[in-house]
Amino acid sequence: MPDYDSDAGLLNHLRIQKQSIEQFKAEVGASAADIAELSRDCDNMEAIMEFCELVNEYKTTAHGIKRALIRGNDGDSVGEMMSAPTLSLTAPTSAGIEKRSRDRDQLWKRQKTATEAAKLALDLIDASNNVVPGIVKPKIQTDSAQTGYTFSVIVSNRSDADMWDVLILRKGAVSWELVKTANGKSVDVVITPTVPGQPEQFQARVQLKKKNQNYGQPSDIVYVTVNP
Repeated sequence: MPDYDSDAGLLNHLRIQKQSIEQFKAEVGASAADIAELSRDCDNMEAIMEFCELVNEYKTTAHGIKRALIRGNDGDSVGEMMSAPTLSLTAPTSAGIEKRSRDRDQLWKRQKTATEAAKLALDLIDASNNVVPGIVKPKIQTDSAQTGYTFSVIVSNRSDADMWDVLILRKGAVSWELVKTANGKSVDVVITPTVPGQPEQFQARVQLKKKNQNYGQPSDIVYVTVNP
C-alpha cells in the first residue's frame, strides 16, 4: 500500500509503479498520458529529493570550512568547497504529485479488469499477507562510522531470501557498484574512497538473493556519507 504522507514512501510508490506499469497497463486502464505523467512525477520527485540532500551536504561543507578557517589550528587545511548543486526537472513541471498519485490509484483500483496481481505489482493493495516473490521488497537502515569509510546496513523484510547484495551509486556514475554480499540481518561495509582523505556521499540499496538469483525488488535508495 502506498504511504502518501511521507516523501520517501510516496517516491517508493511511484518507483514501483513506473517499473511495473507497462506490464499491467491494460488491466488497470492506464493511458499513454497516465504513464507519461507517472514517469514525469517520479523523475521530478527523485530530482528534487536528491537536490535537497545535496543542498544539505553543501551547507554542511560550507559550515565545516567556516569552522576550520576561523577556529582551526594554525596551518591546518580548511578543505575544499563542493560545487553548488543544481536542479533539473522534467517538463512540463507542475505542483501536486501526491494528489495526482492518489487520483490515478483510485481510478486503477476501480477497474473491473484489474487483477490482484496487477494491484499488488502496482502497490495498490497491502501485500503483507500475500508474499509474491516478484514483489518482495527489503527495508534497510544505514549508519555511518565516524572514521574508516565504513557504514553498517540492517536489512528487514527479507522473506525467503538467503543472502543479499549491497550496491552503491557514486556521484557521476551511471551504474551500481557491488560492494558487499551478506546474509543474516546486518553487515558492515568498507568502501574505497573516490578521493582519499575526503568524505564521500553516495546512494545505497540492497538486492535480495535466493539460490544466487535476484529475489524480489531492490530496496528503497538511501543516501550515505562516509568519513576518512
